[in-house]
Amino acid sequence: MDLLTHTAALLIERDRTERERQSSEALLSSVLEHLPVGVAVYDTQGRTTRNNRLMRDYTNGSLPSADNREASRWRAFHPDGRPVERKDFSGARALRGEIVVPGMDFLHRAADGTEHWTRVSAAPLRDGDGRITGVVAVVSDIDAEKRAAQGLAAALDEARRSELVAHEMSHRIMNSFQLLHGLVSMQTATVTDPAARKAVEQAFSRIQAMALVQRRLFEATRNDLATLDAADYLQRLGESLTGAFIDSGRCTLVIDAAHGIPMPAAQASSMGLIVTELVLNALKHAFGAQQQGTVTVRFEACGGDRRLTVTDDGTGLPDGASTVKPAGSGKGMGMTLVHGLVRQLAGKLEIDRPDQGGRPGTRFVLTFPA
Repeated sequence: MDLLTHTAALLIERDRTERERQSSEALLSSVLEHLPVGVAVYDTQGRTTRNNRLMRDYTNGSLPSADNREASRWRAFHPDGRPVERKDFSGARALRGEIVVPGMDFLHRAADGTEHWTRVSAAPLRDGDGRITGVVAVVSDIDAEKRAAQGLAAALDEARRSELVAHEMSHRIMNSFQLLHGLVSMQTATVTDPAARKAVEQAFSRIQAMALVQRRLFEATRNDLATLDAADYLQRLGESLTGAFIDSGRCTLVIDAAHGIPMPAAQASSMGLIVTELVLNALKHAFGAQQQGTVTVRFEACGGDRRLTVTDDGTGLPDGASTVKPAGSGKGMGMTLVHGLVRQLAGKLEIDRPDQGGRPGTRFVLTFPA
């Protein structure tokens, strides 16, 4: 009876152990089947001993590095884009005792011929004595992530090329202005007719001014081709105008612009030409031979608009006049240019006489959308 009781206890314990094992096995199988990645266990010969549903979509039961047919569907790449040899695939390295984490990028060809990016991690399995008994491998789908990264890299590369082209074009424009400047300068020396000489000198002055605007625009967009800080741009432009055209004993140019106002390069180019034209106009017409004065350029944000104000404290507009002729053009070429640039900015230009303590002066106010 004791023997029968002991035997029955052993059988009951064995049955309970078997049922617990089966329950654990079922739980493990359920977990593996519902993982969002492919998981497989391989023996030392590269044969599958266990895998889940997603892994079965990737392989036919063998480790790619150990099966010629499987290997032909997998192409691995180093981070720098170089191809990885089959002997250095994740599974092969794991069989040599390496832990390949976070993994290696593969381009996998499915049964329908389509290719998808995957990342394969692998690690060796060892027994109690430390001997390698197999490999566990994990495959995750990174196709969307990889293609997005490739698209971003291509877009950045295209942007860099476009930026280089734009800077090269800007540089060539500056060189063209310099060449034109030299040619007009040579032509001026050969012209004897007073009227023709005056016309050439006016053209020479305008070319020089446009070259200054282009140079400052190029410098302001050196780091960011699309936008620039309007205040920095106007300060540098003012320095150039002062050095090239202003006699410090007769006139002072003041730039009053709020920093931190971004402006597209195209807007800045038009605004720079307007400022140059109006400042040159003030230098030529606002002050008499012995008169001293100040030209102030103010730039500010007004809600969703931008406001540019150019004011001088010179002789002011003639009675009844509502416009002037910038840059000394007898036919108002300068003002025609200004109005054309104002239209480019979709802006509005107002001209009036400010009250400046007995000195009439002239004020140009340009308002345009940001």
